[in-house]
Amino acid sequence: MDYSFIIIMGCAIFALSNAIPVYGAWKLAQKLASEIFLRTGLTIFFWLAVTGGAFALTGALKVLSLHSALLTAAAGGILLLLAAKYLPENPRKDKTLLMPNPSYCDRVFGIVFSMLSALLLYKASYIIGTDTLLYHLYYPAMWITHGKIFAISLQGLPHEYFPVCGEVMYGWLMLTGAETPFYMLLQLSALLMALTTLGGLWRQYKLPELYIKSNMLLLVCTGIVLDNSCLGYTDSLTGSLLLTGTAFFLLSQHELESAPRCRNIVFAVLAGIALGMCSAVKYSGLVLAPLITLMLPLLFTQKIFRSNGLKKCFLRYSLTAGAAITTAGAFYLPNFIKTGNPFYPVKIPFIFGNGIDFERPPVAFKQLWSFFINDSQWSMNTAMALLYTALYLATALLLVFKFNKKCRQNHLIGMCMILALIFLIAEIVMLAIYPAMAQARSIIPFLMVSALLFAPVLAVVLPEPPANKKSVAIYMIILLAVASLTASCNYFTSYKIIAAIVIAGALLLGLIKKTSVYRSIMIFFVSAGTAILFWCCYFRWAVADDLNQTLYGDTVHKTVNAVRSEYKNNHYRPVKIASSGVWFNYLLMLDMPGNSVEHVPINKAATTHPHEVSDISELRTPVSSSEWIKRLKDGRFDWLLIDLESYQDFPGRRDQELQWALEHPETFELRVHSSHVYLFKIKY
Repeated sequence: MDYSFIIIMGCAIFALSNAIPVYGAWKLAQKLASEIFLRTGLTIFFWLAVTGGAFALTGALKVLSLHSALLTAAAGGILLLLAAKYLPENPRKDKTLLMPNPSYCDRVFGIVFSMLSALLLYKASYIIGTDTLLYHLYYPAMWITHGKIFAISLQGLPHEYFPVCGEVMYGWLMLTGAETPFYMLLQLSALLMALTTLGGLWRQYKLPELYIKSNMLLLVCTGIVLDNSCLGYTDSLTGSLLLTGTAFFLLSQHELESAPRCRNIVFAVLAGIALGMCSAVKYSGLVLAPLITLMLPLLFTQKIFRSNGLKKCFLRYSLTAGAAITTAGAFYLPNFIKTGNPFYPVKIPFIFGNGIDFERPPVAFKQLWSFFINDSQWSMNTAMALLYTALYLATALLLVFKFNKKCRQNHLIGMCMILALIFLIAEIVMLAIYPAMAQARSIIPFLMVSALLFAPVLAVVLPEPPANKKSVAIYMIILLAVASLTASCNYFTSYKIIAAIVIAGALLLGLIKKTSVYRSIMIFFVSAGTAILFWCCYFRWAVADDLNQTLYGDTVHKTVNAVRSEYKNNHYRPVKIASSGVWFNYLLMLDMPGNSVEHVPINKAATTHPHEVSDISELRTPVSSSEWIKRLKDGRFDWLLIDLESYQDFPGRRDQELQWALEHPETFELRVHSSHVYLFKIKY
């Protein structure tokens, strides 16, 4: 099979599918933003919102297909174009990403960011991560197969009730990208949105360019953020939307003389949509986004003696709150209709008492440091912890500057202190209630929104940016050294050598003043990263067996290979797999369009949904084996796959399917087995 042709066709379909939404997003962003950073952030935000909305709408209406989603997304793009047409012109003061005469610092930043983009594209080429395969990619793949969005049960887990805003965005990229790996770039796209929106925000406040780009670098080089952004997870996506929504709100309160009057109102609504989407991606967003939104009026305290200004602020805030509730509500409404509790299985005292009782305690206070700060890839290292602690300490010390006559009227200082207070209170509440089993990566949204403060704090602490060559060189060396320390959790010898080479290379290459050479260097690194991404996509098909064994282990490799072999031998006829406690569901569908992986009930009620039984234990109270086998055969299942050791919140009779399968060799033929994974071929 010519895999290169498949990749080229996938890229072509993806480009055509997204052309109208992206064009409409760009034209509307041009009317709202006068410079390239904010315009880029707005474009990505509009694109994610419109295309994700198109997938969600067609899926909810049970007409999900490539054609219907394309038409819906195209209609959304046209609506963006119409909105752009009726908005007044925005006076443009363009700052391009590739400036005609960049300074030394700009050249160094450009080279470093292009190197980072190559690294991120390479890291995003591998489809790994437990939650990635368990449900982030598995759910949208199933929706595409069945042409609708519906609740998909996982044995012993409540994931079918989780908000799915992130999954619908993954779904759009999977639907339009066909077999190409564009869906692995969702979190990187969101990270780029957050970075450029952050840059655009502080350009509106006229902060020094050096501090703005330093802020962007420190955010992307926060190791836990960098690593998570390359995976098919949603932690970085949640943080990106939280940062973007907060930035949009700050822009809605920032008056610009040359801007259209409606600009602030539009940004207020966009802030609400972003914060609402954040609440509907992950439960960490559901905790942080509403708390931050609730406390945002604290920013108005400086305007309390100006009644007209205060009235405008609260009007815009009401638009933000309304848009946030509406956007998030759309994703929690199905839960409310089915169970009477929009946050099911989570119980809300005195309001929503129905839910599932299972043990998920928060992190103990004495264990906070060891839980969040260690050598794990999903945690912070000491350098990261010190950097963000120093950020909040510096923000607190701005109180000293507040009493300085020179800074008394500085609105920026007060805003930073209030934002820091809001973020800290929200995170403290989250630490008190959020389950520890969510791992230390639950801190990612807090770190990302906190990163908003780097540029203004630098601008206050160092009012005059380094000017002469010596001070600029020292500043850049310190900045790049700090970024290298926070970018990784493990300082292997090889990492130290590579970090030193990158820092030295960026500082030396930045000395090249010829613009064409500087641009060529940047283009080379970005192109190299893109080429590696698609080479890895080709590699995924060409040597699938070796890659699966390397990434997922021998048992998973043999299991997937058995399913893949039948898929190919049957002339690519879709295969149905009955899954019991399996965490790698998506691998059974990867590169096998039409495959379906489902959990088959063993109980009398013939249900897999916890809200449909009076007690959770009833889900695993078995009927007869003959009834269960009849359900498998009526559903035309080809395989039975059982995993006895995967994590479950409410396990019960985990080996029931295995017992029945072993008791009926006339129906089940064992093909693959290990100490805990069993794959049976179902005979007819």
